[in-house]
Amino acid sequence: MLEGYRSRGDCVLAHAGYIDLTGRVWACVVQGAGWAEVCVVRHGASGGCEVVSWRMDAGDVDAGGH
Repeated sequence: MLEGYRSRGDCVLAHAGYIDLTGRVWACVVQGAGWAEVCVVRHGASGGCEVVSWRMDAGDVDAGGH
């Protein structure tokens, strides 16, 4: 997943690390020009990994803070 972002060349890894106490859920924030993605990786029910991501563009943010 991170290699895919690196190969794009238009974004940076802003934050990354485990977000639970047992070390089973890892997340990162990747930022580009006018956008950011939050990616969460956790153990899947079948023993593999499950990856979920959310993308936010600059237009998604309410400039008024409401």
